[in-house]
Amino acid sequence: MRGQSAGTGYRHAASSAVKAMACCCALAALAPTARAETAAAPVLAQETSALAAGIAPEDAAAAPDWRAEIGTFKVGLARRWSSDMSPAVLKRLEGKLGAALGLPVRVVTFDRFASLIDAQAGGAIDYAVYSARAYAAAQIACECLTIMAQPTSEAGETGQRVHLIGDPARLANLNALDGLRLGWTGENGSAAAAQVTSSLRIAGRPVTGDEPFWQDHASLDEAVAAYNRGETDGFIAHLGAGAAGTSAIDGARLAALGLTRPAKTHASSELWPYGPHAVRAALAPQARDILAGFLSRIDVEDEPLHALLAEGLGGPLKPVAADAYRPVLRAVQQTAKDTF
Repeated sequence: MRGQSAGTGYRHAASSAVKAMACCCALAALAPTARAETAAAPVLAQETSALAAGIAPEDAAAAPDWRAEIGTFKVGLARRWSSDMSPAVLKRLEGKLGAALGLPVRVVTFDRFASLIDAQAGGAIDYAVYSARAYAAAQIACECLTIMAQPTSEAGETGQRVHLIGDPARLANLNALDGLRLGWTGENGSAAAAQVTSSLRIAGRPVTGDEPFWQDHASLDEAVAAYNRGETDGFIAHLGAGAAGTSAIDGARLAALGLTRPAKTHASSELWPYGPHAVRAALAPQARDILAGFLSRIDVEDEPLHALLAEGLGGPLKPVAADAYRPVLRAVQQTAKDTF
């Protein structure tokens, strides 16, 4: 019995050894596959991430890191553009925009738009806030900008039109203005206002300001008062436009000017849009998308930054088509950049 038990034990031991060897061989055979799957995991993760980002897996390894390419995102502002460009507000912009982009942001200020134009055209500025005229000059200089947004007023106005308003009878024939008197406000003397006014055409001709019938006034209120007193036959008015119902100057809007004498609108210019925010066209689309979202929310999320970026207007920053600036581009074509 003892010998049988020993033999049986030997057989069981041999059988266990054979099974163990078989298992080891099987594991050894499977090990390369397991190692290969483990090694492939990062590649699979990379391909899955690439697909989620809209990049073909074979291109994932070559996909550029847009943040690394940008490095520091540079914002350009002209000093005379905003009433509050204190260091605290500029630092606030750097912090808030930097957090949104996931990048360091540096705000660079310029004394004149001409310097800002040179900097962005040369690639030293990624994103700039312009007047309409300055944007037009920059785009003419480099043809390298993409518009991101424009400010709007609380009433929804997106720009302004120039109107010739005056006596219904005496201005009935715009081809016969010699001998008449038309009010021209002092603000029209600036290069900016003169160009806006040039978009007004009287009898098919653009207004230059050199016509003999203009009389200077310090403000629109003064021009209206002179008209009410009968000292002039009409006047020029720059008025906000772009919102529903603001293209035409009707009785209600005329009355809002303080007119006490009969008057009508005899000519109106094209819409001259408020100045846009623009980036270099080569900026990574991911950065453009983040910036667009940041600008669209700034009026409700951060009042000081909205005041800084929105020209002092109370409405939100909204998308705008580049075509809206065609009248400005035409007017600026012959203007020296140094006048900005």
